[in-house]
Amino acid sequence: MVRMLFITSPGSIRPEPNVESTDWAPQWITRQEEQAYFDDETAGLFLTEWSTKDSFVTGAHPGDHCPVFLHESLLMAIRWSRHADVDLQIVSFKHFAQVALMGDGRVLKEYGCRFDIVYGGCEYTTDRVEAGDFRNRQDELRYIARMEVLARSVLVWPPPQESFFYRQKLALIRRLEEVAECTTWTSRPKTSILLNKSQFTECTVLKREGSDQSKRRIFHDSCRNPQKTATDLCKSNQKILAKRQKKPDDLEAKHGMLWMVQDLVPELRKYGEYRVYVVAGKVVSVVGTTPTEGGWCIKDCHGVYGLTELTPEVLANPEPHDVLVRQGGTRALLEKATKALHDYVLMTHKALIQKAESESPGASSVLREFARIDVSVMRKLSSEAGYDYFVNEVEIPNGIYFFSQHSDGAERVMDELLEALLTSARSRFKFDDQRYKFSSDPTNLNALGTSMAFHDDDDEIEIQACDWEAGLIDMEGQGFERLRVATL
Repeated sequence: MVRMLFITSPGSIRPEPNVESTDWAPQWITRQEEQAYFDDETAGLFLTEWSTKDSFVTGAHPGDHCPVFLHESLLMAIRWSRHADVDLQIVSFKHFAQVALMGDGRVLKEYGCRFDIVYGGCEYTTDRVEAGDFRNRQDELRYIARMEVLARSVLVWPPPQESFFYRQKLALIRRLEEVAECTTWTSRPKTSILLNKSQFTECTVLKREGSDQSKRRIFHDSCRNPQKTATDLCKSNQKILAKRQKKPDDLEAKHGMLWMVQDLVPELRKYGEYRVYVVAGKVVSVVGTTPTEGGWCIKDCHGVYGLTELTPEVLANPEPHDVLVRQGGTRALLEKATKALHDYVLMTHKALIQKAESESPGASSVLREFARIDVSVMRKLSSEAGYDYFVNEVEIPNGIYFFSQHSDGAERVMDELLEALLTSARSRFKFDDQRYKFSSDPTNLNALGTSMAFHDDDDEIEIQACDWEAGLIDMEGQGFERLRVATL
C-alpha cells in the first residue's frame, strides 16, 4: 500500500464555485466517499446542491450513490483513492502551507514523511503571492526551500526545483530554442527580455514569467497605452536584473519574474494550440484549445490536419477551432497527420529530458512522469514555404484543466499519471507485504546503531537505518513496519 498526501491546488478554490466552468463536472460518488472527502479540506471543490434541469440530477439514482458537482482536483483525488494500492489523504493547500511555515521546518518533515508520495504543493507556475496564498515573498521563498528539503526524504511531485524551473519561462524558452535548432529543425518565434519600449510593436506580444492559462499576456492592439506599459515593464525588468547583478545569491532577485517580448504568431492567436498530455513517455490525450471572446473553445482532438494540408482554403475556415480539430478525412490521412504531431511532440519531449538530466547528473527529470506540451503552428522562417510546429509552452500542472470538455481524455490522463507516480515511488522502494525490498546502495546510509534485515532481489542484506537528515524510520505497530530511506 502506497500512502499519498494529496494537496489540493490553491488556484482551484474560489469563493463562489462556478459549475459552468470547464474544470467542473457532474459525477456520481458513493455515500462513503461523500462522508470521507467532503469537509473543510475540500471546501470550495464540491457542490451537493445546485439549480439545473439536467436529468443527471432529476433522474432516479442508487441509494448508495449521490450526484454532485466536483472540481477536477477533487475528482482526481477521489478517483485515485479508489486504487487498491493507494491510501490517500487530502489536505488543502492553505492548511499544508501553514504546517510548512511552522518553526524551523521540522514539523513539515515529520508530517510529510508519514507518506510515500506528497502530490501537489509545488504549483509555482503562477505567482502565489499575487494569488494571495502567501502573505509576502519571504514566506513563499521559505516555503519553497522547505519543500526542497522534504523532497530529499519523500517523493514530492512535482519536484520543487523543476517546478520552479518551469515558472522561469525564459530559461525554458532557451531550451526549446536549442531543441528546435538542433533536434527538430523547426522554426520558433524570437523571444528576448523586454529592455526597450521600442520592442513592443504590433508585431510582438509581451509575456511574463510566473504565469499560465494566457494570463500576464499583452497584445499591442488591445493595450490602452502601449508605450507607457512597455516603459513601466522595462523599468521592472531593469530593477530585477540590477539586483541580480549586485546580489547574485539574493533569492528574491533570483526568483523575480521578468517580462519577455516575443514575435507575434498570428496562427497561434487565431487558431490556438494543441494541449498534448504526455505521461510516461506516451501521448495519452490531445485537446484543441482555440481562443474566443468569452474564453476558450475546447475540443477533444481525435484528428488533425497535416502541416502540408494547411492550405489557404483550410485556414480560411470561419470556425477557427476546426483548423485544429479536423472534421472528416480518410483513415490514412488521419493516421499520417496524427503520427506527425505525436512524433514531433515526443522528439521534443525526449530532447528536453536529455537536456534537463545532463544539467543535473544523477537526477531524473519530472517530464519522465508527466508533461503538458502546448503546440501550435507558424509559418516557416526559412525561405521554404509551408508551416512548422512549435512548442508554445511546457507545463507540469497539478490539474488537467478543461475537464468537462474532454472528460474521457482527462480521466485517462489521471489514471496514467497515477500509475507513473506509483512506478516512480516503487523504483525507490520495492514493496513486499509488510517490508520493503531495498533497491539502492545501502552503504550510502548513516548509521543510527539499529539494523534490520531486508531482502534484495537475490540475497538477504543487512542495512542500518538512516539518521534524521538522511531519511526517517517510522515505527508503527509491532517493530519496523515502515522504513523510509532517502536517495542520497
